[in-house]
Amino acid sequence: MCAHDVFHGRRLLPFAEGAVVLCRLADRENACSTASRVHAPETHDRLNDVKRSLALGHPLRDTRDNPMIFFTLR
Repeated sequence: MCAHDVFHGRRLLPFAEGAVVLCRLADRENACSTASRVHAPETHDRLNDVKRSLALGHPLRDTRDNPMIFFTLR
């Protein structure tokens, strides 16, 4: 599954959707992954390198954020 609008900045707002999702995942001991520029800069850069190598480097939106997380529910 995935959830959008989780990582927009360095800190999560305490009652925002992303904080609630991450809290629920932690309560269930579910991990998540992200390519967020702020929270996973190495992953973000590696994915951008792959996209450029495939001539897919032009962004669909004019933003530097990547606030999506991916996870498997248990």
